[in-house]
Amino acid sequence: MTPLERLEKHLNVTITNFDNYCDNDLQLTEYMTADGYNVYILTEDPGCLNWENDVYYYQPDFDTIMERIVQVAEDIPEARILMDDVEEYMDESEIERWLSENIDDDGTE
Repeated sequence: MTPLERLEKHLNVTITNFDNYCDNDLQLTEYMTADGYNVYILTEDPGCLNWENDVYYYQPDFDTIMERIVQVAEDIPEARILMDDVEEYMDESEIERWLSENIDDDGTE
């Protein structure tokens, strides 16, 4: 089982590359602004952005992404997390670190 699969199983979420922009509980994607800058959007509702908390000028770090995933997972059973590039945002070594820091040997938090 890959680290990503273990994480999904532990949190009861599905983390996948974009295949449907409308069917998600959290999404992480990169957009280019009109003046040529990239911004990152990490949001539960892309139609109603919270500019203070959902928009990042730099790629959010792994721990920030995990905080949002955990929040959504606690509120929504079987949450669907969509990212434009899962491999870019969810580094396997970071997932392993997070799992080892947050899960006991018996599989509980």
